[in-house]
Amino acid sequence: MLASTTLPHTYVISGVCASQMAFLERIAGHVQRGTKLVQLRLGHDQPAQCYGLARRCKALARDSGVALLLNGSLKDARNVGLSCHLPARELLRLDAEAVQQWRDCTDDTHLLGASCHNLAELRHAQTVGCDFAVLSPVRLTRSHPRRAALGLAAFTSMVADVHLPVFGLGGLHPRDEDAIRRIGGHGVAGISAFW
Repeated sequence: MLASTTLPHTYVISGVCASQMAFLERIAGHVQRGTKLVQLRLGHDQPAQCYGLARRCKALARDSGVALLLNGSLKDARNVGLSCHLPARELLRLDAEAVQQWRDCTDDTHLLGASCHNLAELRHAQTVGCDFAVLSPVRLTRSHPRRAALGLAAFTSMVADVHLPVFGLGGLHPRDEDAIRRIGGHGVAGISAFW
């Protein structure tokens, strides 16, 4: 319940940039504009490079009130001292004990989010102790053209079944925030329209 009262209603997910410098400039811009929740999707093929970039983002956001979540495993997030956003495959590997062990090694400001695509994943995110979830795709997207959209009715039904703040993702824009909140979502998340 605490997360639902303190989380912002917009969740920015990083996209691709031409260089690390361009990525850092984009993060700096979000910090300056007052963005409060950002997921860093940095790729996992070169962990040392990923960790270095995440640490540089952390330095940029220090003392700004921006919560940065590293997309990856609990171990990845712990290694760079950031909050964590679990892809669905990582979420499903975890139980409440593993999440509690991670929380015991972090400070109480660290958030845990998860990507979900169905009700079973949402329930699992709630059971293991995530602070919030992202449910997608609400609408058709260019990035995942073969994945069927949930639609607003299914989104509403799934969100009503859990006691967890849930952001809508997929084909949404910042202007959709009020509509998503009216149907029980916490807010909107996105890459292309937000990043």
